[in-house]
Amino acid sequence: MLQVFRCSNLSLATYYAAAQQLLSCFHDVEFHHLPRELNREANEMAQIASGVSIPAGQTNKIITIERKSLPSLAERGMPADVFELDVPLGD
Repeated sequence: MLQVFRCSNLSLATYYAAAQQLLSCFHDVEFHHLPRELNREANEMAQIASGVSIPAGQTNKIITIERKSLPSLAERGMPADVFELDVPLGD
């Protein structure tokens, strides 16, 4: 690992140290950085998980994530008229 990373949470430093220790157990290891924008689903799950609180005494919490979509305005028969509005200068 190149030791180049951005971490906004110091608790992640523990995981970094553990990963460095694990590296000594392997002969050859490669890391490939994948930007968040190319891994949208994992980034969305991480963002959701970071906001979930697990009560004391519990080790896990099941959450349901559901995508809902509505039909477009045109499909629902609602007109979306386009109009222009002239506003005189000075108003």
